[in-house]
Amino acid sequence: MASSVAVAGSDVVVLRDDRYRVGESERQIPGWRFRNTVDVGIAADGGKLVVLAVTARAAYYRTGPEWGPWVRIAGWRGKSGDVAVAAGELIVVGEGRYRVGWGADAPWLAIPDWQPGAVAADVADLDGDGRPELVTGSGGYLVHAIDHRGKEPDGWPKFTGHWIAASAAVGDVDGDGLLEVVVPTREGSLYVWDTNGPVQVGGRPAVQWGKFHHDLRNTGNYHAPIDDPAAARRPVRARR
Repeated sequence: MASSVAVAGSDVVVLRDDRYRVGESERQIPGWRFRNTVDVGIAADGGKLVVLAVTARAAYYRTGPEWGPWVRIAGWRGKSGDVAVAAGELIVVGEGRYRVGWGADAPWLAIPDWQPGAVAADVADLDGDGRPELVTGSGGYLVHAIDHRGKEPDGWPKFTGHWIAASAAVGDVDGDGLLEVVVPTREGSLYVWDTNGPVQVGGRPAVQWGKFHHDLRNTGNYHAPIDDPAAARRPVRARR
């Protein structure tokens, strides 16, 4: 049984194949036509849900809770994937490729040096051009920042020399008003790179999907706050 989780408003949404639970209420997705799924994904865009269903041969997405028709994603290959929403655009990540845009025929773009096993991707505008980049690690010890055309900003990709075993995180680490990209490696190093991307672009936060599952609470919800200053001030206690 495949499953995924997101947060819509104040509710945790858990997707398990053809059923999803919002808070304490479990609901069935009408018209679920897949006998077997190998992977599923879910993202929240305000009150709207986007569900991804991956079968052995194809992948589909559908928007709810009104539940419009299933859209078969053209050119799909592989057996795992995920879905996110950023700047009003649907982002689908497959095995070694990604696509930006709604509809069946948005073009697929390659993720360079893709590392099987799925290093999670993040979304932020690292060059201040008003369009987000997909930030992801690779099997070649590189961290890429790829836009909707498959292009990278000046100075990218970044080389670590180590295996990248976790998602990158994006934010203003040193308080200079510009974004930094932070990546840990399996060997125990932590890399922090300056970028030319301002924290705000056109009055809107430049970081649109700053880490695995979007924010500090891992909500998977595009409209949730990226950071929670109150949470950052809470003391951390070790557990025995």
